[in-house]
Amino acid sequence: MPEDKAWRQLGKYMGLGFLLPCAAFVGLAIGYGLDHALHTGKVFELICLCLGLAAGFLQIYRAAVGK
Repeated sequence: MPEDKAWRQLGKYMGLGFLLPCAAFVGLAIGYGLDHALHTGKVFELICLCLGLAAGFLQIYRAAVGK
């Protein structure tokens, strides 16, 4: 049984390594779509990228603190 808990924790923390890049990519993709649809510069790309990074860091923080 303790071995199962160790594998679960390993999977949880290995998944965190993918969380930040995925959140950043999703934010960037949404921003690109908005910029393309609204014919703006790189405004929404930067805003959504920052929001995606903030969301990724928040999730990593929550996992580290345990909330």
